[in-house]
Amino acid sequence: MPAATQLSFFGAILIIAGTALVTSRLKENLRLGRPGLKMENFPILIDDGTIARTNRVYFPTVVPGYHAEAGPLDKLEDVYLPKDTSFGRCKYTSSSGDLVATASVVLMGADRTSLHKPEYCLPGQGWDIRQQKTYLAPLNSPERPELEIRRFDLGFSRVREDGHRETKAGVYLFWFIADGEQTASTGTRTYLMMKDLLLKNVLQRWAYVSFFAECRPGEEDETSRKLTDLIASVAPLMSIQGTSSR
Repeated sequence: MPAATQLSFFGAILIIAGTALVTSRLKENLRLGRPGLKMENFPILIDDGTIARTNRVYFPTVVPGYHAEAGPLDKLEDVYLPKDTSFGRCKYTSSSGDLVATASVVLMGADRTSLHKPEYCLPGQGWDIRQQKTYLAPLNSPERPELEIRRFDLGFSRVREDGHRETKAGVYLFWFIADGEQTASTGTRTYLMMKDLLLKNVLQRWAYVSFFAECRPGEEDETSRKLTDLIASVAPLMSIQGTSSR
């Protein structure tokens, strides 16, 4: 084995061993952070009608210009995600009917495997990520005037059993939020989580918030604008004050 390869190999082993040692020591006095989002004592249901959790992440149901309706979990989410995971679901339909948005929150507990990268989940549901960008969205809140959001423009295409091709598009907006921290970057979220673990011995309860709407191909920008306007009203009402963008 070449010397440079040996150094890289043993360096990786040292990093893994050191991380395991630090983690084991931290667990002795580890504190779980509080959520950056509000919770409410209402059950959230699985799509078969059974109760998944006795509480849920809060979504406002009174939003000017929209009808809001609590939504269920997919059964697979309840089966495969850790049992200390919390959820929130809501469907927002505009009064004019030109936007139907599915809003979702996955909030981790002590088990960090609750959160998954959308780059994996969306293709698993048949969507292709065609374009992506990050931007700062203005919020209707003097305490928290803007929010960092990640935007994915999605495409879906398949041949149906009748031989016709089904084609559609969608816009997926998301961000991550914890107590006093917010980012739209998975890498930044991981860095902040590890920093809090090492410096504060606190495992922050990060939440993954997303808003999704289908649209016709070519209408992605207009759909993104409508979703961003909806988020401007909804996000400040969901969040516990004191959360800043990173």
